[in-house]
Amino acid sequence: MVFQVLFCLVTLLQLGKEKPVPHILLNDELKDSANVFHDMLFGTVYFFEEKSPLTFEEVYEKFSSGDFIKIPRHAKFNMGYIGADYWFGVTVENMSGSPKIMDLGVYNSSIYQVNFFGFNEEGRLLETDSAGYAIPGNKRKLNHRNDVFQLYFPAKSKRTILSKINFNGGKSGTTFFLGDYQKNNRDSGWRAFLIGIISGRLYTVVVLAFLVFLFFNKRVYIFLSAYVFFGIIILLESDRQFLDFIELKNYIRMGPWLTPISVLLLTVFALLFTQELFSINSKRSITAIWIRLFAVLQLTYAGICLLLFFYFLQPKEMPIFYIICHYLGVVNMVILLAVCLLQIKKTPGLTAFALSANLLLAIGAIVYLITRLGYTQILPLDLGFLIYGLTFNVLIIIIGLVYQFFSSQKERLRLVMEQSQIEQQMARLIIEAQDHERQRIAKDLHDDLGSNLAMIKLRMELMMEHQQLLNGNNQSLEEIHQMLDGACKDLRYISHELMPADLSTKVMRTMVEELVEKLSVQRKVAIHALVEDIPILSVDTKVNLFRIIKELMNNILKHAQATQATIRLAQSSDGNHITLEISDNGKGIPKEVLEGNSKGMGLKNLEKRVEYLKGKLSIKSNRLGTRILVTVPMNPQLSGAYLQSESQPKV
Repeated sequence: MVFQVLFCLVTLLQLGKEKPVPHILLNDELKDSANVFHDMLFGTVYFFEEKSPLTFEEVYEKFSSGDFIKIPRHAKFNMGYIGADYWFGVTVENMSGSPKIMDLGVYNSSIYQVNFFGFNEEGRLLETDSAGYAIPGNKRKLNHRNDVFQLYFPAKSKRTILSKINFNGGKSGTTFFLGDYQKNNRDSGWRAFLIGIISGRLYTVVVLAFLVFLFFNKRVYIFLSAYVFFGIIILLESDRQFLDFIELKNYIRMGPWLTPISVLLLTVFALLFTQELFSINSKRSITAIWIRLFAVLQLTYAGICLLLFFYFLQPKEMPIFYIICHYLGVVNMVILLAVCLLQIKKTPGLTAFALSANLLLAIGAIVYLITRLGYTQILPLDLGFLIYGLTFNVLIIIIGLVYQFFSSQKERLRLVMEQSQIEQQMARLIIEAQDHERQRIAKDLHDDLGSNLAMIKLRMELMMEHQQLLNGNNQSLEEIHQMLDGACKDLRYISHELMPADLSTKVMRTMVEELVEKLSVQRKVAIHALVEDIPILSVDTKVNLFRIIKELMNNILKHAQATQATIRLAQSSDGNHITLEISDNGKGIPKEVLEGNSKGMGLKNLEKRVEYLKGKLSIKSNRLGTRILVTVPMNPQLSGAYLQSESQPKV
């Protein structure tokens, strides 16, 4: 492998055996520093691969004689995923005049087990300790997650520490540090607190994105929730916080593969999120088809890996699968950036947003992945690139989705207003068409059919006179004449009902009173009209209000089974609206007619006319009767310019 070749080159560059260079402790060694690199052991740690079992005495001899390989300065030990055991050695010399208690530890969340051996200058073993996730925390001298070995350094003394690490097929990227016991505990607590804060915020994003997905049913939100969730797993695993709520025996089984699978799934869902963000139509875009197919294949691969890891493979047999997961993750991030760049001409604004959100995430993920694969040893904080990239990505995505939500709401409101205007326009056109058709039919009835009936009636009268002169018996003709006379009266009534000729001249009160007088002939329903003095209305408003009254009164007479009905027409107190109220004591309108889709033509015409007048309609009905309230605005051109009441029209 490439990373093994790199370490071989380091070995070849060493001219002969190099004796270990000690790490020097001075009087100011324990001063606090905000720089995390302050405590890291750079250039003084050496490693050795154990190809066959060795005792610690044999390993000490090899270390002292220079058989170990030096880890370069400002680098960490990193050979990707390995199953072999490695020894690490460091010599620490306390040149200060006071004794020191220090913590020597390794920073690697995937260490299965590490055994520490402390020697004095003469090579005598002083103490041993063990750590790693295979060792329960309550069995360590330092009961916390870090793999730490506590050392006591007398004044002017030297100690050699050997560490045997069993990676058990996990990642080998390891950094060594040496720090004050209290400062180390403080840093450990601060790191756990910081990881908790970040993971808590990300967890909130996961929950919110999932809830938004349930509400809007858009896949882009479930993809966001998924890849942030797997980012949280990676973050928690970096500090072994899963040990807090997963049994040790299960964690030993899950520990090595938890991060590789999570990284793969993070990159898969990040890719799907980006593809869905651009709304690439799968029926038209070959790119979308291949992306989704590639994602499905990777999810299938992840499922197969989990099956193998749980039931068939041992941890040391798994590294090849981890490596494939990481290579696929790198490919996903490259495709993600390519998808963004391919859309730059079509949607430059959305592309800029996607690139700003995904660029740091993609770079951080790629750096993290190639580091875990062992291609670089110069980035001891590779996890930070991924976490900062993910956090920045989520922040930009949230800002973008909030902006998109408000923009979509604004666009939806605009579409609703346009739809409302279109519906009002349609209602106006329908009512105007109905009125025009009424005028045409009334004119045709009056001019054509009316004229023909008049001519027939005239001829009939002539025949009656002629018949009377001949024999004086014209009873049959008189009956036909009476029928024709009734037909002519009906024709005049129908023509007048379709389009009364005096609507433009009569006031509203007169029209309502005449209507009530005509309807009172039936004597079944007592009708009362209360019409107040109101300003002159436009012809459109007057005609449509009158037709609303007629339609509602006809419904009362036909369907309500009422004994009383009331018509109230008045101007509102602010003078800007006309209020029409019609009530009866009938059986009420059936609920299914009011709330269902079975509304009759009468109710539909009523709604259209009210909508045409830009008014409001309220219907309250029960078994005790019905109350219908119609409120329409005054004609703006007439209401303020001419306030003569309709009860006293200008002649």
